[in-house]
Amino acid sequence: MQDYDYHIQAFILQQYCAAAANTRHHRWLQRKGFSVGMIAQLRRLTLDAQQILIRSSPFDVRLSDILKTQLGRLAARDEMDALVITALRLGASRRMLHELLGLSEAEYNRLKTMAGVPKAERNRPQSLSLDMQDMLATIHNNLFNCYRRQGSEPHPLQLLIRMAEATNLELNRVYDGYYCKNYAVFSGEKDGDSKEAGVE
Repeated sequence: MQDYDYHIQAFILQQYCAAAANTRHHRWLQRKGFSVGMIAQLRRLTLDAQQILIRSSPFDVRLSDILKTQLGRLAARDEMDALVITALRLGASRRMLHELLGLSEAEYNRLKTMAGVPKAERNRPQSLSLDMQDMLATIHNNLFNCYRRQGSEPHPLQLLIRMAEATNLELNRVYDGYYCKNYAVFSGEKDGDSKEAGVE
């Protein structure tokens, strides 16, 4: 079996040395955190010195660690995509998803196509009655306590989806009529000091 970790070390160092030898790439190296002195040292490295550095694992790179990190990011992205698709099917607007997730227009269109949601004119959401806002506050409190007992920290979009499903309201109405008016409740839940939604 080849030692791929060793080959990664060699490749990275060779790329940095090649960049150091070309003044056009010095700014790129500086963005990577290399000082002028380090760049000069890289330029002077002999092939023997490079081999010594490679054997000492200067970058502490392990292929398994890189793969684990990338797989984790891929899984997290897939989970968020699935969450957004559910939100779109429940009536989430592009503005809402941009404000909550920073979702770009291109990503919004891609996920909307995946969700199979037809294009439609979207009017401003109708306001919620005080009774409905109280009901949402109760549902929100119960959901948050349920997640807390499980030792997990829910994303606001997860809570909003569950609240929309429980009340049969369009998600955009829950967002505009409850979340935007009670943003401090969502953002301050970690401290456990929110009173507005009954979180103790």
